[in-house]
Amino acid sequence: MSEDPDRGPRLGYESVPPGSGRILAGILLLMFGLCISLVGGSCTVLWLGELGANSDGWLGPLLLLVSLAVLALGIFAIVMAVRLFRGPRRRGGNNGGGMDA
Repeated sequence: MSEDPDRGPRLGYESVPPGSGRILAGILLLMFGLCISLVGGSCTVLWLGELGANSDGWLGPLLLLVSLAVLALGIFAIVMAVRLFRGPRRRGGNNGGGMDA
């Protein structure tokens, strides 16, 4: 008896291929995320250097927090773009997890 590989139990989630609109939105979101994280990362490095040179005033730490928030926004946009590329997920296979006879 040979078993068909498609006939076995499917556990976990099954990925559905994304549509063309999701791919286009993912590309745009990925480009936005890369640009924003580049800007946020470079500003973070700039403000860290500025804090090392001048430690007086409150403007430097405030702008450092703003640039860290922009960096976090860029990373979040990249993560969401990857989720768009993967497409929606649905529950696949049988719920019992056992072999069907």
